[in-house]
Amino acid sequence: MAIIENLDKKYIFLHRDFGNKEDVFHFINGILLEDGYVTEEYLPKVLERENTFPTGMELEKINVAIPHIDSKYILKENLFVITSKKGIEFNNAENNGEKLNVKIIFGLLIREHNTHINFLVKLIELFQENDKLEQILESSDKDEVIKILKDVLK
Repeated sequence: MAIIENLDKKYIFLHRDFGNKEDVFHFINGILLEDGYVTEEYLPKVLERENTFPTGMELEKINVAIPHIDSKYILKENLFVITSKKGIEFNNAENNGEKLNVKIIFGLLIREHNTHINFLVKLIELFQENDKLEQILESSDKDEVIKILKDVLK
């Protein structure tokens, strides 16, 4: 799966605090655009998607978000990961009016629909493993985070 193969320390951001989710997307958009992963439309489309169909997920211990948008705005597949001990407010995917304090963002950059479904299934499996999510959140080592992700998402 190209996403796992493309995992790179450059796209792992540990213990980062942002004022809000919009700040997150402005930050990551600059990097992804510069590196040729997304089109110019990525930022407005991901913001629109989050407002219409939020991606925050309330889990047992650590809330996550899995922002993703239509593949026509993605030029190359990858995954970005952002952890925040303070948390970042996202709307709950199951209840749009409910706010969640998200500690880990798994940003999906997926071009193929089948890959999208398969990868989401693997992510959901990861979300069942509280110890792995805690390791990712607590880690200060990007290589360790990549190893955890590769082990679980392969």
